Amino acid sequence: PHELTQLFILAVSFFWLRHAYIELDNKLSRYSWFTAAFFVMNGMIARSVHFYTDIPFTFDALWDSPRYQTSVSIVWTLAALLIMVIATRTKQRLSWLIGSVLLGAVVVKLFLVDLADIGTIARIISFIVVGLLILVIGYLSTMPPKEKEE
Repeated sequence: PHELTQLFILAVSFFWLRHAYIELDNKLSRYSWFTAAFFVMNGMIARSVHFYTDIPFTFDALWDSPRYQTSVSIVWTLAALLIMVIATRTKQRLSWLIGSVLLGAVVVKLFLVDLADIGTIARIISFIVVGLLILVIGYLSTMPPKEKEE
């Protein structure tokens, strides 16, 4: 119910902004919606891990949970894959770069956060799945060319 409420609020605010004729830069508007969706996605991950694994819904408990850290790594990598493949297909270089920054954040997170507690099965699964997804990204998504100036 919480996620449905968040999606409803995002949809209502989107349509309100469109009908209120608020003039925003198209790119700024699009990336602000993506940022809001990213925060909603992270909240969904935290609530799902809390619900299915009985981990307390506190920052410290979730941060120390290998299942939560693995879930975040995998979902962020899937989001980067989606962003980068769509950006390649639509030839949007900036969106592709945003996806690659997200992928870089996943790699940094793997080495700084996930390696801090080596030895759990969840960490091993995280490294294997993220590595395979990076291979898929490398195969499916090349950087779009720069736009030529006239």
